[in-house]
Amino acid sequence: MYLASARPNDWKRDNSISTLSWPAQSPDLNSIQNVWEIIKIWVPWHMSEIESVDDLKQVVHEIWTALAGSTLHTEPVCMHSPKN
Repeated sequence: MYLASARPNDWKRDNSISTLSWPAQSPDLNSIQNVWEIIKIWVPWHMSEIESVDDLKQVVHEIWTALAGSTLHTEPVCMHSPKN
């Protein structure tokens, strides 16, 4: 009997593909969790702009766009609050 999970591992080994030793669910590898943490930190700074669900969606979209355009691609995610 050949275990199904062994096939990918054999293929990776045969093709010199290295993998990380961290588990698949490691928070270190789960960037979206870091993004949501940043959004949760930044949304309160925009509470004066939020009067409806659509306003909240707009604020989250603006934060997401700012993150996607800079922080996520160039430096480690910073969990600090925004500066005034």
